Amino acid sequence: TRGRRRTGRPRGPARRVPPAPRTLRVRGARTHNLDDVDVEIPRDALTVLTGPSGSGKSSLALDTLHTEGRRRFVESLSTYARQFLGSRDRPPVDRIEGLGPSVAVEAGTSRGHPRSTVATTTEIHDHLRVLWARAGVPRCPEHGARLEAQSPSRIAARAAADCAGGRGWILAPIFGPGLEQPARPTAALRERAEVWRSAGFLRCLVDGAEHRLDSRLPRLKKASRVDLVLDRLSFSARSRSRIAEAVEQAEAINGGRVSVLVQGGARTEFSTRGACPRCGFLLEGELGPRHFSFNTHTGACPECDGLGVHLRCRGELLVSRPERSLLDGAIEGKFGRYLTKGKGYYEHLLRTVAEVHGVDLSVPFESLGARRRDLLLHGTGARPEYGVELAKSFRHADVEERFTAPWPGLCGHIDGWHARTTDPEWAAMLEGVMQESSCASCGGERLRAEARAVTVGRRRLPEVLRSSVSESLAWLGGVRLPAATREAVEPVLAELGSRLSLLDRVGLGYLTLDRATSTLSGGEARRVRLSASLGSKLVGVCYVLDEPTVGLHPGDVDRLCDALLALRDGGNTVVVVEHDEHLMSRADCIVDLGPGAGRLGGKVVACGTPEEIRRHPRSLTGAALRGELELRRAPRAPAARRESLVLRGARLHNLRGVSLEARFGEITGVCGPSGSGKSTLVLDTLVPALRGEPADGRWRRLTGAPGGSLRTVVVDASPLGRTPASVPATHTGLMEPLRELFARTPDARQRGLTASHFSFNSTRGRCPACDGRGATRVEMQFLADLWLTCEECGGRRYAPEVGQVRYRGRSIADVLDMSVDEALEFLSQQPPIASILRTLADVGLGYLSLGQSSTTLSGGEAQRVKLATELRGASNAPRSVLILDEPTTGLHAADVSQLAGVLVRLAESGHAVILIEHHTGLLSICDRLVELGPGGGQAGGRIIARGTPAELATDPASVTGPWLRGRGRDRRRARGSAREGTMAVGGRRRGRA
Repeated sequence: TRGRRRTGRPRGPARRVPPAPRTLRVRGARTHNLDDVDVEIPRDALTVLTGPSGSGKSSLALDTLHTEGRRRFVESLSTYARQFLGSRDRPPVDRIEGLGPSVAVEAGTSRGHPRSTVATTTEIHDHLRVLWARAGVPRCPEHGARLEAQSPSRIAARAAADCAGGRGWILAPIFGPGLEQPARPTAALRERAEVWRSAGFLRCLVDGAEHRLDSRLPRLKKASRVDLVLDRLSFSARSRSRIAEAVEQAEAINGGRVSVLVQGGARTEFSTRGACPRCGFLLEGELGPRHFSFNTHTGACPECDGLGVHLRCRGELLVSRPERSLLDGAIEGKFGRYLTKGKGYYEHLLRTVAEVHGVDLSVPFESLGARRRDLLLHGTGARPEYGVELAKSFRHADVEERFTAPWPGLCGHIDGWHARTTDPEWAAMLEGVMQESSCASCGGERLRAEARAVTVGRRRLPEVLRSSVSESLAWLGGVRLPAATREAVEPVLAELGSRLSLLDRVGLGYLTLDRATSTLSGGEARRVRLSASLGSKLVGVCYVLDEPTVGLHPGDVDRLCDALLALRDGGNTVVVVEHDEHLMSRADCIVDLGPGAGRLGGKVVACGTPEEIRRHPRSLTGAALRGELELRRAPRAPAARRESLVLRGARLHNLRGVSLEARFGEITGVCGPSGSGKSTLVLDTLVPALRGEPADGRWRRLTGAPGGSLRTVVVDASPLGRTPASVPATHTGLMEPLRELFARTPDARQRGLTASHFSFNSTRGRCPACDGRGATRVEMQFLADLWLTCEECGGRRYAPEVGQVRYRGRSIADVLDMSVDEALEFLSQQPPIASILRTLADVGLGYLSLGQSSTTLSGGEAQRVKLATELRGASNAPRSVLILDEPTTGLHAADVSQLAGVLVRLAESGHAVILIEHHTGLLSICDRLVELGPGGGQAGGRIIARGTPAELATDPASVTGPWLRGRGRDRRRARGSAREGTMAVGGRRRGRA
């Protein structure tokens, strides 16, 4: 029996679980421009992927690691589950070892649903709903009275104690304000009196005066109050049983509503069922978490369906030319053709209304009186005769029935179209004349009345959601609850405190919990999703983050680093695509990709600890960490007072009467902590003012901007393109002169081909098999759709006859396959094309393929393509205002220096350049800085410092000053230790950068 168990089975060796691999191994990654990359990333560590823009960082992190981790998780599910989640193609990689489930926090400005808020994204709203359902105190929505069911004995004890020593009545309220109000109150009282007498009751009170039921009762008024007397007694401890008996009788008479009235005293109301003593409001059933969600029919306001706002057509936006008549183009565009000049249904309605009400449609709209303008726009005061007159002109009965509804006005028709349209083009056009207005029923609080009135610690849920993260955290720490209730909800309170603290730790304490995610900047949205990931407390997950420091002030980067290290210490692998030097210095490992971008990148230049990368001789990142990539602007001679733009009295959101000055020929930097009001000041007030929009209280006045002669250029983080048909050549306007060039060739003229034949978006010249996309889609059952290179055109997008046309031996498809630098050399003799290509090369995109799909561009590449497009127009304009929102997003230190050189040249050409920026290197080359602060949200909104970078560096009130001073010390130390030259801005490069 030796070696055998009692069951008779042989005892084998103990089964050993293999240890988890200590590294994440990637072998043969070929996504996009990755060149068979082999790399080992340590698990349970913070790893930074860095390198020049376009070197393949996002391709390795998001398109390889995260895509494979997500695919493995989906493939582990059942076939039934996969049909809802969708399968994913395996990325082009030989193998990946040691990879677990992955979570990505990607770049890009949030375009969330209007129902998505900061609280819902971070699951704070879910925990608040549980807290209000379990610890909330229901109250009457109208009077605020506590809705609490009380037993007869409890009511009797309270009445006997409060009214001790007095004499009065125990009453059952019947008629009156807040009660039943019959159409014939006197007759109703007499009918009820017969019933009451038969039940043994003898008296009632009418407006406080006592009357016997067997005598003649007085006549009642509409507002008269009638109470049935249940008992008359002297209040004392001995009378508790009589009071309780009277309350029990009220249960059968009027649903348990009881009034206690003392002679010469006030009336006290009670309810045995938890109804409001004043109006009788009663909750139907027990409130649960679903009642506090504006995303369910149970909790959402029925008027606005939980959105809190209504979209209504604004008459001032619809009637764009009020100096004209409605029949002569007061309403322009398609709206005017449909509503006033269409000779059809809607114009017939308008003419009939005008005829019935005596309105002359041929006079200027602004000369009509306010009453008649409201009639035409909103249907105010329309008479029903309009429908009668209109029906006479139609023969069919089913058509006549449509005119029984009142005239909705021209704006009412627009509202109806907006509610019914499914066409994206029409929806976008309609939104141009719509305006948000707060819901009149819920006041923008989104919930039903009964849920809005519930309180926890004397605060309602909408009030807590309207407060900032920091304010909510302070309220949560001081909330007072009964001992039994607090014990029941203690886990919820702890989780709420943890999640609110995480938001505060990543620098978002100024955000309100009900802030829509669609209004967040890209950096804010990423940090909100990061805090949601931290709050989930998962273990063994690979987190992939794309530039989490975007939009973050240097002073807040430390707190973000602490949050990422806490995620690592929780047993997760954190992979960050980042360029911030401070974050790289605190990482466990750095993977430097390069050495260039596009076809020149896709290789691992260096991999190791921050100190090892700093010593690497061929790493651009190492040079940046050593301080060798210095941004230095050539000294300028002092100039006379320059012409300037001045915006005064900006008061939007958290701005407090701020003024902003931007001078032509200079670079103005707007800096400050995240949420201090930079984007609000520049994008939401200055830009509309420059474009001639009405102030509407957003600012007081703008000086120095002559109308019509000033070009305003805004380059922000909005997406470049969402379809494969969008390529850099189409976005920059290069395709038009390129198509005209090929249309002028002898081959094209001989074949009768025009410029439209050389567009891959035109049916004339595109490949009919793939519709100009270069690939065909194959639908796979239970698997992701496959995109295969088109067999007809070989991925070249064009029809065969178009591909046979040659210019200097190259077809138009060959040109689109070229990089910007190759195309610039090939087409240098074509000035219209060469100028566009030269602008792309100037912003550091010489490696980019002209026909590369915009969906494959990195964030930095997409922004620089837009920048090149706008800069070319600005360079040809006599004077422009160029506004750039975080232009260093996605840029390596080497790329920032090239961008800075372009901006300096533009400023020296006489344009006004305004930067919203946190990058201290780019701020240091600005002519003037304007700093908002000192904090975010309500703690910001005012200018705390202004002047040159050197002046801000020594200003004690500046929050950015210490970082400008620290950068200066780093530069001096770098200049003393660098063996080779540094990078200069505005002049020639010396040495190696």
